[in-house]
Formats: sequence, structure tokens, C-alpha cells
Amino acid sequence: MRLNVKTFMSITVLFLYAQTVLAQSAQKSVYPLYGTLKTTQFVRFEYAAKQNRALERMADQLSALLRLPSPIGLSLQECGQANAFFQSRTIVICYDLLEDIGKRASRDYTDPVVVNRLEGGAFTFTLFHELGHALIQIQNLLITGREEDVAAQISTYLLLKASANIAIDAIEGGVWFF
Repeated sequence: MRLNVKTFMSITVLFLYAQTVLAQSAQKSVYPLYGTLKTTQFVRFEYAAKQNRALERMADQLSALLRLPSPIGLSLQECGQANAFFQSRTIVICYDLLEDIGKRASRDYTDPVVVNRLEGGAFTFTLFHELGHALIQIQNLLITGREEDVAAQISTYLLLKASANIAIDAIEGGVWFF
């Protein structure tokens, strides 16, 4: 069988298109960042996150979930207050917030299994809530109502698209925390 020029060109164009699509899908939408610690107070959090590659795994999971026009960062850092926010194309989760969640969960419950579920759930809901803010800004979404409410709605929707266990823990943790 002989390939004519037109067939060869068509195959070449399809091959280049496939390579482009694969390259784009391999590009991460979310990449991990570790902020500089200002004190020694959160060294244990940073060490645990780096040892478990927690931030890298979360960034990979979010990248698998989302295709963004350009990548955003996911950062753990010391902020001086218990907070999380989206700023300068980066979702920032403060170590101060993680500590606050842990203290509150331990104060409210004595069962370590419940405490761990609430801590993980509150963290996950907060992360997805900030992702909601990111999507509103990056995609220039038109919203009705308060941005905080819309970010919570987006996070709930995305969580419900995740596995049932993650969604249940995150929504329960979010309801408890907020």
C-alpha cells in the first residue's frame, strides 16, 4: 500500500495534534509550594507535610480533577493567623489554621478517630472552598450573591464529584468547622 502526500499529511497532523493534547493533559494545573517559616512553631507541620509528600499529592489530585488555562500554586505557609485564601494565583493554607483546626477538634471530641476525620474533613473543605475562589477569579465567573457563598457551593459540587468518603468527611468537617 502506498501512502500519498495527502494521507501522509493527514496522519502527520493527527500525530502532532495527539502529541499536543497529551502534552497539555500532562501539564499540571496545580503545583505545590512550601512557604518560608517565620518561627519554629510550625516546623513539625512542615516536616510531616514534606515527609508524606502531602502537598505534592494534593496538587496531583487537583491537577487530575481540573484543567486550568494556566497553573496555580498550592501553598502551605505560616501566616500569623488562622486563615486560608487565594491570592496571586496561589491557594494558601496557613499552618496556623491547621493548628487551630487540630486544637478545636481535640477540644470538641475525645475519640481520636473522630478528631482525625474532622481535621482532615475541615482541611479538605477549606482547600476546596479556596479552590472555588480561585475558579471564580481565574475563569471570571459571573456570580450572583456573596462570593463566599458561591465558593462554598463550588467546593461542595467539586467534592460531590470526588469519592464518597472524601465528600462525606469534607462536608461533615466543613459543617463542624464553620
